[in-house]
Amino acid sequence: MQFEQFGTVAQACMAGLGVALLPQILIAGELQRGQLAPAPGKPMQSRSAYYLVVPHAKRGHPPVASFRDWLRGQVEKEPAVLAW
Repeated sequence: MQFEQFGTVAQACMAGLGVALLPQILIAGELQRGQLAPAPGKPMQSRSAYYLVVPHAKRGHPPVASFRDWLRGQVEKEPAVLAW
């Protein structure tokens, strides 16, 4: 089975349809409520990626730099988890 949206994947897992690799930040509420549980083992790396794209002239713009730094901090502290 293949899904296009993380929310749909989480719903399928909660319905007992399987196991999924999901970003922890997107399922934190479900984990706290016990609707999903981390699978045993270590977090896994995804082959997919997200990119922050900024016009070259705006790279050093303080709001852009602040957002970039904040985003990096969020990514570093929220690894993906294998949930079921």
